[in-house]
Amino acid sequence: MDTKKQERMFKFLSTMIRRKGLKRIAIGLLPSFNNRYVFVKISDNYDLIKTELAPLESMDKALERLVRYAFGRTVSFELQSYMGKIDYSTVDSMIRQFNFEIKLNNMDLLHPNLELFEKEKTNQLPLEKPLSQLLKNLEF
Repeated sequence: MDTKKQERMFKFLSTMIRRKGLKRIAIGLLPSFNNRYVFVKISDNYDLIKTELAPLESMDKALERLVRYAFGRTVSFELQSYMGKIDYSTVDSMIRQFNFEIKLNNMDLLHPNLELFEKEKTNQLPLEKPLSQLLKNLEF
């Protein structure tokens, strides 16, 4: 995704956050590397790599922070697409998670909870229900 398109997308999402009065925002990542996708294993299921935005943190900075944490400080990546949102309810609030597909050009490390899968095998994985629905809607 080119830089201008990224800027417009992040501006649009930020405007939506303000208009809806959302207080808790997270980002989810579906990284690919060498034609394989990376998922985080949680108990017996797989999910996107995700993080909640810190106060006053922009989505693009949170995305960068998350990628470097999961794959190393010198990783380079390209934002491929916006995949949609997932809403999670907690006891006291709602979290809106914006999800992005990225392509890793390299990686220094693979965080211990992360696993790589061929794209063809992702539909056989036991995925968290919200992620499974998101990918189904995208005809992934």
